[in-house]
Amino acid sequence: MKKYLLIFMSAIAFLYSCKKDNPSNSKNTNQQLKISGKWYYMQDTILEYKNGTLTHVVNQLSNTMIDPNYYIQFNDDGTAVASYDDGISNITYTLSGNKIVLNFPAYTENSPGGPITVPASSNQATVKILADGRLELFYDDSMTDSSGNIIRDTEAAYYIKQ
Repeated sequence: MKKYLLIFMSAIAFLYSCKKDNPSNSKNTNQQLKISGKWYYMQDTILEYKNGTLTHVVNQLSNTMIDPNYYIQFNDDGTAVASYDDGISNITYTLSGNKIVLNFPAYTENSPGGPITVPASSNQATVKILADGRLELFYDDSMTDSSGNIIRDTEAAYYIKQ
């Protein structure tokens, strides 16, 4: 009887010690694999609000063809390269669920009054679409200006993968 009890207790201990896969980690790994690659910037729309009223619409870019100067290359290791007409930035990113945080390093920009140091920054976006070679990032930022007005900017950036 002791032998059977020992086998039964060992089996229970074994079952409880088995590590379960964390489904959210699997999902993040799948998202990471989907986002890896070179994404070309196709369209960008910014809506600016002041105290809840739409004040300005900016369509910064609306490409019908791929412009090889505008892209972001996401790598599997959490690094990325962002390319725009004014240069290339090496950045890092983290992806968790449908949230992505892009981390930009500080840099120096030349201006007519002399060089200006732009501090490091992070931008969080919601991944609205990540399927079929399409990526949509949605940014939503709010601040209160010195006059007490609530300023809100939303941005939808669209990319395609090639």
